[in-house]
Amino acid sequence: MSQVLPVLAQCSFAPKGATLLFEQPELHLHPAAAKKMASVLVSAAMAKGLHIISETHSKDLFIGLMDEIRAGNLAVDDIAAYKVRRVEGQSFFSPIKIELEDGQPQIYDPWQDDL
Repeated sequence: MSQVLPVLAQCSFAPKGATLLFEQPELHLHPAAAKKMASVLVSAAMAKGLHIISETHSKDLFIGLMDEIRAGNLAVDDIAAYKVRRVEGQSFFSPIKIELEDGQPQIYDPWQDDL
């Protein structure tokens, strides 16, 4: 509750067009709840024209975003995803390419080089 309530409150009370920043909004959530968190973020963003920037380590939150694309609630052009790697004290950002193929989101660069 201590993790989710601030996220829900910020989404609810943010003025139209605001930018919200979240650090691991899905922290300590069950995987199914993390997917639902994606739905909450998308719903708030679409209803209020919010810009949401979220740092996450959760594949479930990311999968939830892909589910929102499949459901037609989010367009591929409405999302930008980046992988961040630390090498010798420097951060490197690499875009994760998401495209639609036959209505299904396809992810390119699925973290293969980190294995």
